Amino acid sequence: MNIRVEPSRATAAPGDAIDFVVTAQGGNLLEVDIDYGDGEGAQFAAGGAQTAKVTFRHAYSDGGAFHVVASVTDVNEVQKNATVDITVQ
Repeated sequence: MNIRVEPSRATAAPGDAIDFVVTAQGGNLLEVDIDYGDGEGAQFAAGGAQTAKVTFRHAYSDGGAFHVVASVTDVNEVQKNATVDITVQ
C-alpha cells in the first residue's frame, strides 16, 4: 500500500485555501484521512477501492508552521501515512 500527499502550495496567507491531493494505492482501501495540523481534519470513505485520489481543501485561520498527515487504511486495518509541512504567514 502506498500514499502520497501533494499541496497546491507550501506557503499561504491566513484564509487562503490550499488543495491537498492525496493519492493512495493498495488493495481494499477503506478510508483516506487528513490531519491539517491545526486541530482540524477530514475523511473520505474509499469503499474497498484499489486506488483513491482525493482532493481536500483547507484554509488556515492563523499563521504558523503546520505538519499535515494524510493516512490511508485498508480492510486489514493496515495504515500508511504521508506528511508535508505548510507555512502560513
